Amino acid sequence: MKISTNWLSEYIQTGLSPEEIARRITLSGLEVENILHYESIRGNLEGVVIGLVNECEKHPNADRLKLTKVNVGNGIIHQIVCGAPNVTVGQKVAVALPGTTLYPKKGEPFIIKKAKIRGMESEGMICAEDEIGIGEMHDGIMVLETELSPGSPAADYFKPINDYILEIGLTPNRIDAASHIGVARELRALTGKKVIFPSVKLFNADTNNFPVEIIIKNTQSCKRYAGVTLNNVTVKPSPAWLVEKLKSIGLNPINNVVDVTNFVLHECGQPLHAFDLDEIKGNKVIIKNYPEGTSFKTLDGIERKLCNDDLMISNEQEPMCMAGVFGGIKSGIKVSTSKIFLESAWFAPESVSKTARYHKLNTDASYHFSRGADPEMVLYALKRAALLIKEISGAEISSPIYDVYPVEITPGFIRFRPDRLNKFAGKNLDRDIVRIILQQLEFIIKEEHENDWLLIAPLFRTDVTREADVMEEVLRIYGYDNIPVPQKLNSSIQDDSTFGMEKLIQKVSQNLCAEGFSEIITNSLISSARAGKIYENDSQFISLVNPLSEEYNVLRPELLLSGLQVISYNKNYQLDDLKFFEFGTGYTNRRGNLHGYPDTLKSNSSFDETSWLSLFITGKQKPSNWYEPEVKDADIFSMKSYCRKIFRVLKIENVTEQETNDPKFSSCRLWMIGDIIIGKYGKVSTSLVRKNYDFETPVFYAELDWNSLVTFSYQSQIIFKELPKYPAVKRDLALVLDKKISFEQVRTLIFAQAGKWLKELKVFDVYEGDKIDSQKKSIAINLVIQDDNKTLTEIEIQKLTDRLVACLNRELGACLRTVTKGSSVPPGIV
Repeated sequence: MKISTNWLSEYIQTGLSPEEIARRITLSGLEVENILHYESIRGNLEGVVIGLVNECEKHPNADRLKLTKVNVGNGIIHQIVCGAPNVTVGQKVAVALPGTTLYPKKGEPFIIKKAKIRGMESEGMICAEDEIGIGEMHDGIMVLETELSPGSPAADYFKPINDYILEIGLTPNRIDAASHIGVARELRALTGKKVIFPSVKLFNADTNNFPVEIIIKNTQSCKRYAGVTLNNVTVKPSPAWLVEKLKSIGLNPINNVVDVTNFVLHECGQPLHAFDLDEIKGNKVIIKNYPEGTSFKTLDGIERKLCNDDLMISNEQEPMCMAGVFGGIKSGIKVSTSKIFLESAWFAPESVSKTARYHKLNTDASYHFSRGADPEMVLYALKRAALLIKEISGAEISSPIYDVYPVEITPGFIRFRPDRLNKFAGKNLDRDIVRIILQQLEFIIKEEHENDWLLIAPLFRTDVTREADVMEEVLRIYGYDNIPVPQKLNSSIQDDSTFGMEKLIQKVSQNLCAEGFSEIITNSLISSARAGKIYENDSQFISLVNPLSEEYNVLRPELLLSGLQVISYNKNYQLDDLKFFEFGTGYTNRRGNLHGYPDTLKSNSSFDETSWLSLFITGKQKPSNWYEPEVKDADIFSMKSYCRKIFRVLKIENVTEQETNDPKFSSCRLWMIGDIIIGKYGKVSTSLVRKNYDFETPVFYAELDWNSLVTFSYQSQIIFKELPKYPAVKRDLALVLDKKISFEQVRTLIFAQAGKWLKELKVFDVYEGDKIDSQKKSIAINLVIQDDNKTLTEIEIQKLTDRLVACLNRELGACLRTVTKGSSVPPGIV
């Protein structure tokens, strides 16, 4: 937001420099990001003086040039060669003296120097208007009608504006300061100076020849609507003072009517809109919504389709304007317009915000309305604009003001306790000072007791609703720099469960980074079009009402698609060996559970939020190097290994696996603790990757329910055991069994039969080939057998292995291929 300090001085006289104003309002919360020097005429005509042409003769060496003698003040005569056809004796002209830098309307700046032109000395230049940057004409020199004496600065004649513009980075809650009067109010609170509002006392209807009826059909979205008509309007360029004010804050002048509405907006913060009165059919202005899909052409010439939420300003037959957002092309102000209807209203922020986002229209009006305009400014701004249009266009006010206010907006009461303010500030503030600050901020003290005040906040401060807001207002005006910082600060540390969770996140992250993973943070929004091709149940998606684009219009149910997008992006840069992890959130409707996991959000909400830890691997397991040039490709066992390491880091035990079907995976397995699913892992479907992300490298993915992991991690206990006194024995079994039988089935059966003697079981080889039946596979497993109370004999070990083999044969149809004796493990080593 840009604020002109010259313009600001019309509303409050602070006597402060632009730099001091910027410093003070920055400390109070309106951060000035930059101070710009604005010149209506670039260079401010420094070095340009009024000259009087005493002599004018034909140049002796050029047909089109003239040789002049010009009085430039103090009796000094300069000989100047001039090519303008209109130069003659007795004229007062603008003369650029040698050494002057000129800033022409077009082209680069240049310096005037003494020179010889066709053999004759020339000491300066008699200027045309384009040469000093005040116009476009170059047909001849400017002839000045002035009583100023020769040698007077040309700036005394042209009166260039020299201004300083404050660029304020306004926070969304401070829409009250998004105007010159808004900043003047802020300065009043800081300096105690009076704010001067331009008078509108002279407002009066000249006639009642063009009455208009206002009908509000949607009183929730439009709680106040006012308007007035003007006749005999002449639409033309704005006067210089108005043009310069708008240009100083970066606005381009359009015509006098539109420029006045822009001027008033930036003066007092109230958006206005002007309609061509001839386009208001039936002399009725109706505020209502239209059916979905209704066509409407806006001022930019684009045909738009309305949605049900769009509040429209209409006549009896058709819509004319998107309320608080953008006007229609048909009812806009044209050069031929002679009668206008001027609108000033209060539209609900949520209504304007929805329309602006849906149609991707960001206008000054929508900026103000969507943050909350001041309902008390509606009539003042309307009268101010009507008087200005009357003044500069010769119009007459042809109706009284129509003010329809069906739902009055009233301020709320706020309880304020001065003692609590003192406790918060760490300093006892004088109550008289607090009272003055509140009054300068336009708060009304309805009741005042010893330590209990009842306040009413001004309606233009939509952000002040609580006692904490009032304390902030008092302290920022009092000045945080006026509150001393004590030499000794006391603090307390509160036990917070989120702190423990952050430690676990950090622990897992460090472990994964040590394994070569990189952490990613992806967008929670994805494309419904792409997601619909991958997920069978698209009813689980949570759609945005007003998405920024079709690429980001639904919330992701899990982190898979976001991670695949990152992999695809990296592969476009020839980065093929990738390992990523992400802590993120998935969102689904409660109409069903997309994953089969237990609900993680216990509330009355219709949505589920699940915190995930996701892992992605593609390409090689690790970078190749000189001593290991042939590195293995990543596979599903690589992913399984990383998941198991995470469980160990979190001290989670008894995690089992179960095969499952998931259309997004070529093969997929669930991680479970008892009957609770805590995650899954597998190989992502090759066709899914190829069709949607245009690459074919295998991708292995794991998703772990982070909240469940944290819960089980907190439940885990560190149990200290005495080191075993007796040696362990290893046995290797090579089993031949059907391909459809999983290792988990074998593992579960062996542990159930072996009892407490079996300490460890793992697979070290899987074989499928021509040496065994094509429907069979061979699994080689290693058993670690140990008794905590004695040394096992060979007979006892043989009985155990025989029992295991018999059970495997009976239950799973497995037969023994070989049994290999391993060496004993010394006591204390398992």
